[in-house]
Amino acid sequence: MTTTPALNDDLVRRLRSIGGMAGPVDEDDNQAAHDAADCIISQANEIEALRSALEPFAAEANQWDDSVPDNHRSLCTEPGSDKALFGSETVFTLGDLRRARTALKGAS
Repeated sequence: MTTTPALNDDLVRRLRSIGGMAGPVDEDDNQAAHDAADCIISQANEIEALRSALEPFAAEANQWDDSVPDNHRSLCTEPGSDKALFGSETVFTLGDLRRARTALKGAS
């Protein structure tokens, strides 16, 4: 199931309304429902933060041609330099960048 903000909002609303349901509701059940709603909100916020953190990596993946292999590690330039030196490879690969891009596409 793919979640959306609207689905999350609906789940949170329904969980928080358990205490107002007809019939007896155990206080522990009511607290559990509120805890679950809080958890949904917290996880939705964390997912949004992680998606935001992936965006620059996904954007960088778009700069590379599909013919460049996934195991390629690009070179970095030092501050104030316009030339990359051998031995200055990134710790991440182009495949890592592409996976970030794919993760964002799959979650939208």
